[in-house]
Amino acid sequence: MSFAARPLKRRELYPRAVVDGRPLPDGAPARWGRRAGRLLTSAGEREEAELERAIRSQPGAGRPNTLAVISPKGGVGKTTVSFLVGSLLATHLQTWTIAVDTNPDYGTLGDLAPEGLRPTRSLADLLDDMDHIRTAAHLRPYIARLPTGLHVLRAPCDAELTASLSAQRYGELLAFLSTFYELVVLDCGTGVGRPLARFAVERADQVMLVSTAELLTANVVLSALNQLRHDRTTLVLNRAHPALRDNVHALENRFRRERLHRSITVPDDPQLATMLDTGTYALEALARPTRLAIKRLGLAAADQLV
Repeated sequence: MSFAARPLKRRELYPRAVVDGRPLPDGAPARWGRRAGRLLTSAGEREEAELERAIRSQPGAGRPNTLAVISPKGGVGKTTVSFLVGSLLATHLQTWTIAVDTNPDYGTLGDLAPEGLRPTRSLADLLDDMDHIRTAAHLRPYIARLPTGLHVLRAPCDAELTASLSAQRYGELLAFLSTFYELVVLDCGTGVGRPLARFAVERADQVMLVSTAELLTANVVLSALNQLRHDRTTLVLNRAHPALRDNVHALENRFRRERLHRSITVPDDPQLATMLDTGTYALEALARPTRLAIKRLGLAAADQLV
């Protein structure tokens, strides 16, 4: 008889409470310091206020929309981008948004939900049961409802089961979810030429193509643009480390020559990483450069809703 390995609990890695992505002893003073700092007028504060106005003035979705988050490279942060943009639109535009983990190999989107909010069922269960679901209330056993307002549908824990799901089945799932949600965010697996990725791009109203600022990764993403020609494509340079500032500027200039809607750079932020790892994400508790990047990301998605 075989036994499945017991998954780690967050408290085993983070024995102390984490607030705003930091251990609790440092959390309260840090928050008060940030609040005091925000009282000071600055260019960053004015830019953030303008971003807030721009996002909240968007008309929102006129019909169900699909956003595909893709990359030809693994480990670049597709799941993080899916979570951030979905949370921003759910919070700022009050858009009914669900992020769906379509990664065929142990997707982690569902793990970003706090442990007490994680459902036991997955998208495979929903596919089996959706003929019997008539109302949004019936969806609750399958969906993680996050504090940001974002809903999350996790992938099955069985990678073989996930890999066996065809693009046709995902099409059925997407059509079903579009009867309940204004925006479906597809957190796709690695690759842009695989059947599921091609399906996601073909069905998407907009695409977010994720890269990092390293030369090798950026070149692979540039090559992928030859296969990916979507009218509404946003490039996301994720986890941009300060040491790669010159790389970032060069890549931003290079990608501007492509037919892209917008290019957004998200800084490498250990606090954001800790928030996601501990299930304690709070946008306004992040440092301003990261907040600005996330809000630019949200605006790029918001002004492409149809």
